[in-house]
Amino acid sequence: MAMQLTPAEGLLIREFDLERGVAEAIRASGHDVFTGWSWSVEPAFPAGVEVVASGDTLIVGWPETVPDLFPIELIRYRLDGAVATVAGWGEVPAAAEIVQFAANGANKREYRLTATASGLMNTSSGPVPVSATGQYLIQVLHQYNANRDILKERIHAGGE
Repeated sequence: MAMQLTPAEGLLIREFDLERGVAEAIRASGHDVFTGWSWSVEPAFPAGVEVVASGDTLIVGWPETVPDLFPIELIRYRLDGAVATVAGWGEVPAAAEIVQFAANGANKREYRLTATASGLMNTSSGPVPVSATGQYLIQVLHQYNANRDILKERIHAGGE
């Protein structure tokens, strides 16, 4: 019996839940003694994405929102007759009138994770090293809801 990964390869994550985060696991089996994980990601994950090894399980997840994954292109606002352009909601004064909002146009980001599990199998001639490698596609779909809701609130507040 050889070491195996579950899932063996393929699509690992294809969603992005701003409310609860996303986590998926890769599990290793077919070993008597587990010795460890190695992994690489192309392109590199943004800050906030975690890959955590816990015994013979490798967990990939977003424990909270990842703010720079789909950054805002621009927000243009008018205040006291002057128009200014900024890159985030935190820079817009409460009394400002929103003139233009441009969201990031990408609808998804893709990452390729290669994970290798290593272990030992006991045989009649002693322990033998075993390993298994899988390649995983992680697709993170853009959620426009948060910016949509903020924009609606700002427009509604400006009309009062």
